Amino acid sequence: MRTFRLAAAIGLFLALIPAAASAQRSVPSCYAAAHVQAAPPPPARAVFLFVDQTTALDLNLAATVRQNMARLLRPGTSFTVASFADFAPGHYARILATGTIEQTVPPGLRASVATNALRRLDACLGRQAAFAARLAQSAFAEAMAGDVASFSQSEVMASLRHLSSRVAGARVRDRIVILASDMLEHSSAADFYRNRAMRRIDPGAELARARRQHLVANFGGARIFVVGAGVLPPQPGGNGRTIPALDALEAFWSGWFRASNARLAAFGRPDLAMPVQ
Repeated sequence: MRTFRLAAAIGLFLALIPAAASAQRSVPSCYAAAHVQAAPPPPARAVFLFVDQTTALDLNLAATVRQNMARLLRPGTSFTVASFADFAPGHYARILATGTIEQTVPPGLRASVATNALRRLDACLGRQAAFAARLAQSAFAEAMAGDVASFSQSEVMASLRHLSSRVAGARVRDRIVILASDMLEHSSAADFYRNRAMRRIDPGAELARARRQHLVANFGGARIFVVGAGVLPPQPGGNGRTIPALDALEAFWSGWFRASNARLAAFGRPDLAMPVQ
């Protein structure tokens, strides 16, 4: 009967994912549900997906995000999905989903746990992994659902500064951030546009400006993977992007992340050349 209640509880969580679209959702603990007294092993890796709602990702770029998240969400991994745009009501940075995909009891401790509890735990962990994957994908879809044309500002640096505290606070050895964004700041702090196209910025001058305005962050040594850099709406006579402008954009963000205790591991222009590892 207890096994049936456990399966029913996990099934209920799965069923409620689409209905809970407006609130932060999390993954329930299988250790608590299976009444296992041992503490779950702590996660070794934390994966963060931050979605810029002012960026229109096409189907291929969205698929890149989904595929990399699916590959990274493995036992022993915590995850967070968040969205950001500007600081208008409803558009500020917010956490959409969080959770940890737990690992089973380590071999050396399994003898100290009741056999029935271990059986319930292992059965639950399989369902938990599937639930976490669906939860992350649902949160990503929610973040992508807005009308990009409705945004007049893009507060990238300030939003990332705010979200970085969650990254730095993760008690793990490995922190990975997938950043789905065009990386084009358009705010009172800086403007990377000119006539609806990318402006060729001066990376050093823009980084100095960001420092003066206290717009650097702390990512706790995370690796950053950008998907969608320089994405723009269709432009008359071209796409509004030039190689020199993209080079300058990457140089700025490489310096900004370095100043923010992080490493820019890949800068998709707009797609990633290699999977996130």
